[in-house]
Amino acid sequence: MAKKTKAKKASPSDAVVKTLGVVLADNYVLALKTHGFHWNVEGPLFPQLHEMFGRQYEALVDAADDVAERLRALDVVAPASFAQFVRIGNISEETKAPSAQGMVAQLLADYEILADDLHKAIEVADDADDEDTEDLLTGQLHEAHKTAWMLRVMLRGK
Repeated sequence: MAKKTKAKKASPSDAVVKTLGVVLADNYVLALKTHGFHWNVEGPLFPQLHEMFGRQYEALVDAADDVAERLRALDVVAPASFAQFVRIGNISEETKAPSAQGMVAQLLADYEILADDLHKAIEVADDADDEDTEDLLTGQLHEAHKTAWMLRVMLRGK
């Protein structure tokens, strides 16, 4: 009788794992920054910005959770500390409370960074034939573009 060999589990591409880590980090850093802006925004647009920032940070936390779960589905430990996020991500943390207009401008720049990261990660997932990751990130890219557009339009009125 032939000896049964255990089927080898396909390991995820190192490039996919790395780009997912960057996307996770940037989602989380941007969520924390947006949450801080939600708490600290002032001025005549306070009600609108407070509400908008609240929706944004909640969406970012959900997106981060989806990316972390994708990493776990790939049998990889997801980064889970702010120190890791700052080290591997491309979005900088904020330690001050800029003006309301400054908050919107900073978030616009950060969503553009996130969109670039997502686009790169989608390309890497496509190259690795990882359709599940590609599909997940494509939805997030759409949301990043939509949010950037909304922030950009807000700045035109200033």
